[in-house]
This record gives sequence, structure tokens and C-alpha cells, in this order.
Amino acid sequence: MSPAQSRQHGSGSPSTSRSSGFSSSILAQSPEDALSIMFDQRVTLLTATLESLRCKCELLQEQVAESGAVSSSYAARLARSEEALRRSRLESELAKERERQLQQDVSRLEALLEAGKLQASFSDARHQAALAEERARSERLRQMRDDALLQRDNALGELSGCYADLDTLQATLADSALYVRYLRKRLLELELAAARQQQRAGGKEAERGSSGSAGAEAAFSLGSIRAAITAAVAEAAACGEEERKKRVRALQLRWHPDKNPVLTEFATEVTKIINEAVAAMEAGVGVGVRGG
Repeated sequence: MSPAQSRQHGSGSPSTSRSSGFSSSILAQSPEDALSIMFDQRVTLLTATLESLRCKCELLQEQVAESGAVSSSYAARLARSEEALRRSRLESELAKERERQLQQDVSRLEALLEAGKLQASFSDARHQAALAEERARSERLRQMRDDALLQRDNALGELSGCYADLDTLQATLADSALYVRYLRKRLLELELAAARQQQRAGGKEAERGSSGSAGAEAAFSLGSIRAAITAAVAEAAACGEEERKKRVRALQLRWHPDKNPVLTEFATEVTKIINEAVAAMEAGVGVGVRGG
């Protein structure tokens, strides 16, 4: 890579645009040293970003757990409110039944009073007192019924508030779940970019030159992904049988579509590449065993 190409590549990268002093320090060094410094800076930034995302994910998980506890508390309050409402309804029905019975008693006493008027020897004052007592009792029961109705209305109001709070909490939980899925997707993309950076760092001068012209979009190309997976499978093939199976299994599980619901199509393509590389490795291992 010529000095002019090195300056052009450095001016287009995110790290050199931060300060003119950093650009001057890179230009003052050789192209190889400048690329090494740029690579170290990018790896450091990616590491810090991954750590920040991990902390945010943990914080969101804690918030989801706290929201679940609050939801359980609201559910308990809702159950208590429903129980209070049921008791209020039962008391209201009992009060109505008592009022009906009292009305029947009043009707009966009024009939007796009318009959007592026909009997001169019957004490009118005693019947009047009994009637007043029954009416007072009826008034007390009517007041109890009104109080029960008021308690029922209050319980219904509290129940409506609980339903509103529960709807708000469910909406908050849904938003939190969407944000967690977005963070998982972003984390997977950053991990893949970091793997591509490591793959380019382990290459020769030709690979470093191609990385300078390809740019950021080459990190997610199927060609670079296939090369990285082939290298990982080749490294596993150099290990013992048990270690090789362990590494291959871990790689397959890492990119299984069921483990990556946010990137299902992308994970499916990567899984196909992994299976092809594993099949080629097993074929090579089988040939080596027969040859031995």
C-alpha cells in the first residue's frame, strides 16, 4: 500500500476523524504501524461497546424482573379487590333479603294494627311502639345497604385503576422486550464485526490491502464469513477428536437459527456455511485415517 493510499484509508475511518493530532501521529509513522494502531483502536472501541451493551442488557433484565414483581403485586391487589367486591355483592344481596323480610313484617304489623283498631281492649300504644322499632330497624338495615353499595362502588373504582395500571405495565414490558431484542441483534452484529477484524489481522499484506478497499461492508459479506468459519473449523480439525467435536458443536449451536430469532435468515446462511465446512473437514479426516 502506497503512502497516498494509507492517507486516503485513514481519512475515511471513524477513528482518524476524531482529532487532527491523531491523524498527524498516524501520518508520521509507517503504513504498517498506522494500520496496526488503527486496528488496535477499533478493537478497543468494539470491546468497550460490547461491554456497554452487556451492562445495558443486564440492567434491562433487572428492570424486567422488577416489572414482573410489580405485576405480581398488582395481580394480588386485583385478587383482593375482586374478593372484596364479591363480599360486597353478597352483603348487598343479604341486605335486600333482610329488607324484603322487614317489609313483610311491617305489612304484617300494619295489618295487625288495623285489626287492633277494631278491638277496643287491644293496646294501641304497644303496637305503635313495636311498629316504630321495626321501622327503625328497617332504617338501620337500609343504611347498611347504602354503605355496602358505597363500598362496592369504591371497590369497582379501585378495580378499574388496577386494570389501567396493569395495561400500562404490560405495554412497558412489551417495549422492554423489543429493546432487549434490538440489543441482542446489535450485539451479534458487533461480535461478527470483531471476528472479521481478527480474521483480517491474521492475514498477509494482500488481505490487509483488500480490507482497505472493501470497507465496512466487507465485514458482513458471505465470503469473509465463509473464510472465518473455514479457519475456525480448520483450527478445530487440528485438535483431538473430543476437542474437535466440542468446538464444532459449540460453533453450530452459536449460529443455530433457533438461538438467533432476530437474525433468522442470516443465521440460516451461516449455519449452511458451517455445515459445509464441517462436512469438508470430516471428509478430510476420513481420508487421513484411511491413508494412515
